[in-house]
Amino acid sequence: MSRRKRARPAKAISALGDRIEHWRNTRTKRSPMPETLWREATRLAQIHGAGAVSRLLRVGYATLRKRLAVADSEPQQVHECEPKFVELSAAQLLGGNAPTGAVVEMTADDGSRMTVRLDQSSVLDVLGLVATFLGRRP
Repeated sequence: MSRRKRARPAKAISALGDRIEHWRNTRTKRSPMPETLWREATRLAQIHGAGAVSRLLRVGYATLRKRLAVADSEPQQVHECEPKFVELSAAQLLGGNAPTGAVVEMTADDGSRMTVRLDQSSVLDVLGLVATFLGRRP
């Protein structure tokens, strides 16, 4: 049986590991890990595998696998305000002219890419665009 190659653990795992360590150092007694941290760990396990994520984050493998099984069986929630795909033609963005100005190219940790070509007179909230693309609120 061939093993599926998994992507290298991303910076997101390291960042989550730091947040979990901060929680461990500041928690009261033996309180359970917050649900937000578990959801993030589960999302990363869907990408990188439960074994790698549980080992790197030092969380229980069995618990992570159970949460992963539940997450995989639940239908994906799509929020109305978060489109999965948006297609814009150059004519819509630039009024039919070929771009002569800036080019904004972004690549997320998960491999998603976005390229926006602007003419010199275009006004764009680049920080807002980057934050939205990376899944953060501006």
